[in-house]
Amino acid sequence: MSENNEPFMPLTEFYHDQLKRIGESSVVAYLNKLEPFFYWLKHNSSYKSKKVNWDHEPEAIKEGIRQYLLQEMHCKIRDQNNYERIYLTSKSAKTVNLFLAAIKNFYKSMIRLHMYAFINPLIDVEWDKELPSTPGERINKPRLPQVAGTEAPIPFRRQTESYFNTPVY
Repeated sequence: MSENNEPFMPLTEFYHDQLKRIGESSVVAYLNKLEPFFYWLKHNSSYKSKKVNWDHEPEAIKEGIRQYLLQEMHCKIRDQNNYERIYLTSKSAKTVNLFLAAIKNFYKSMIRLHMYAFINPLIDVEWDKELPSTPGERINKPRLPQVAGTEAPIPFRRQTESYFNTPVY
């Protein structure tokens, strides 16, 4: 809700869009994380000496989210290559991850609904450049067939496209 008790229409549209994709309880959980963020964004954020609005360019949104994670969620953030690594302090990993999932899905919905004119600020546009062509493949060292039983499978994790992410514990 805004100061004059009018609904924040992007969240209303997000709610209806997400109901087609995920369960209502998940949508409500997302809304519970997003509503305080957008209120905070409107009143407390700053990018280049101006308040950040939800529909500003991706760099402004990233900075607003970064400030929110630092100031309101009390996280520590370290720059690592093309993304920001979030280290938790007083909030649980579940709380921070739910917020990050909610905001990422919010912008996916806004783009899909043609309400946000930019790329998703929560997606690292450089992420696919770091991926090996074949996951688990070693350069200049062909693997023996699995039936040989001489090499253990190479474990790998799918590279995340998220700009903000938390370490795996």
